[in-house]
Amino acid sequence: EAWVTDVNASRISLDFRFHVAMQGVLGIGGNLNHWTPAERTRAAKHVALYKEIRPTVQHGDVYRLIPADGPSPYVATQYVAKDRSEAVVFAFRRIGGGADAMLEGYHATDPRQPAALRLQGLDPEARYQIKGFGTRSGLAWMRAGLTVTLGHQESKVLRVRRVVQ
Repeated sequence: EAWVTDVNASRISLDFRFHVAMQGVLGIGGNLNHWTPAERTRAAKHVALYKEIRPTVQHGDVYRLIPADGPSPYVATQYVAKDRSEAVVFAFRRIGGGADAMLEGYHATDPRQPAALRLQGLDPEARYQIKGFGTRSGLAWMRAGLTVTLGHQESKVLRVRRVVQ
């Protein structure tokens, strides 16, 4: 269970807060009366996306591509449908990479430093498409991976879909 709240809303984007909450049973705990019309429109798009990916997130296999408790400023989680027809990747860039990294000034590193993600759990023989990244075999996505560039406190949701041949 995860909720989109208004806590730290001035520092953390609505997209980031939705992306975090979409990794569980999405709930909205923010005061919608205080959201702008643009924020409500954006929220509706996130809810629509969540409805599409919910079966994969709730019933698929989960892979921690970059764990939250590591030193990296990135966190990435992948959910793969049981039939391996699709996957969803959530990628986040925190300000720092955990308590030690924050103390060492890790937050001062280049905000556009890319994260390398090697996907997992795909059918190595099948071809998969990721919008903005192209189409490759499951094996290629798992071995070579992809590079995601995020600034501080940015996030992305990537849909990985098997291409029917």
